[in-house]
Amino acid sequence: MLALPQQATSALSAPLANLQMEFNALASVTNTAGDGTRDANKRIELMKGYMASVKLTDEFAKQKFGAPKNPGLTFMQAYQVALRQAQLAGAPASTATDIAVLAREVGAQTTLAQDSFAKYQAALATAAQGMAFLQSKGQLDAYYQWTATTQADKRNARLAQEAALRAKTDAAAQALEDANVAAARRLQIAWDEHPIITDGNDYSWRPSQFNPSTENNGQSNYDESSTSGYNNDLPNYWGGSYEGGYADPYYDVNGFPNGIDPNRNAWHRSSGAGRGSAGPIAPPSAPALGGHDAGGAHR
Repeated sequence: MLALPQQATSALSAPLANLQMEFNALASVTNTAGDGTRDANKRIELMKGYMASVKLTDEFAKQKFGAPKNPGLTFMQAYQVALRQAQLAGAPASTATDIAVLAREVGAQTTLAQDSFAKYQAALATAAQGMAFLQSKGQLDAYYQWTATTQADKRNARLAQEAALRAKTDAAAQALEDANVAAARRLQIAWDEHPIITDGNDYSWRPSQFNPSTENNGQSNYDESSTSGYNNDLPNYWGGSYEGGYADPYYDVNGFPNGIDPNRNAWHRSSGAGRGSAGPIAPPSAPALGGHDAGGAHR
């Protein structure tokens, strides 16, 4: 085969490399948003179960929720964060040789990423409404305690299965999987810490039937003159935490870290589990005493 001149090869590889980087960034949005949607939907189902157990289902069904002050990132904002991370990772490896084919793949992946992120945003909103309702009823701590108890056996079985699979997995393949998990975690945190997100993207949901005159001893926790529709009645339960945001570890779904009681004060972001300090989630391990995941990991 006749080799191309070096200059021509370089000219060809740069556009391919850029397209591959775009493809990788879009794929990371698709996969990370998909994982987040899965966990948010699991939280929704758990909240439904808890509400049924404390006879709040009918009351929740009557709620209407005001529009949030900050609904979170747009798709393009989320993509730009992912692209920046792909750029920081360096030139991607690519086996593509046809720029037209790769361009079509980027187009298809864009559609998948947009759909995945839209579903993620919708799931986050639905979960946030449930959390806001439980918060208005003073039930969030009890909800987390309930999940720690009712989900322990399921988590233990899942962790044991994952630990057995991990032991059988080729070391190189496992290292790649761990790297992918770590990269997804970095993207979650980068989304959560985007400049437009100052204190999470879900705190402004307000149940329509929440009356501050009968809750919190009649004390409002926010300035009543703030933006119309913003939740100026509920206390900022998660102040400064990843809870409810893109980097939520979903302890209710995945289990609390070993040795941590299912009490929000033990894992609240301001107590050291928050912005700037939440590194990659630890890989799964065999069930420990107490039956909680290491680091609340999700796979």
